[in-house]
Amino acid sequence: MTQANLGLLVRIKAKPGKEVAVEEFLRQAVSLAKDEDGTTSWFAIKFSSDVFGIFDTFENAEGRSAHAKGKISLSLRGAAKELLREPPTIEPIEVLACKL
Repeated sequence: MTQANLGLLVRIKAKPGKEVAVEEFLRQAVSLAKDEDGTTSWFAIKFSSDVFGIFDTFENAEGRSAHAKGKISLSLRGAAKELLREPPTIEPIEVLACKL
């Protein structure tokens, strides 16, 4: 297995009253991530009652770029006005070490 050394960390802030809807959106999005060949790992995470996130990893820049333009991103953009307080914060990251 090649090490997935690239990633994305996305922070998502739910509008008041939309926390459950954001959580459900993320729970359902994992099925889309499973269909992405270039996505090595994908995690939906919860920082607090209204702040959520996505952490995912990729073996190369092409996989990360394809994911950033893929179905999850498009779905999140489509739901943003209704569900999110502000646009998601998307940070490209480099994975220095991991244990799988």
